[in-house]
Amino acid sequence: KQFGQTLVSDHTNNLDKAKQLANTMGVTPPSEPNTKAQNEYAKVSKLSGAAFDSQVARDMVRDHKMTSAEFKKEAKMNGPAKQFAQASLPTLENHLKMAESIESHKAAKSHM
Repeated sequence: KQFGQTLVSDHTNNLDKAKQLANTMGVTPPSEPNTKAQNEYAKVSKLSGAAFDSQVARDMVRDHKMTSAEFKKEAKMNGPAKQFAQASLPTLENHLKMAESIESHKAAKSHM
């Protein structure tokens, strides 16, 4: 639950910054999740209890690994998104560590 609250707070803050950056770059950010994200939400929303927790933990690890890799690439580039990527990386890495901890805890618990 605490992880979820941290994600909501951090992601909301980062989304606001990303929208500001997009506006300065003359880019219109999407107004809703893409089809893949909508499908993932539909899949997870059908789960409950331990199955929900385990799936969300796996998804958070996968998504934060992928996003961290993308931000690391962007942080090495020149351009307006570089500073945003560099500033976002510590939070992304923290989220990844938290998600991995939850995932390993869930996996260990399911083998008991």
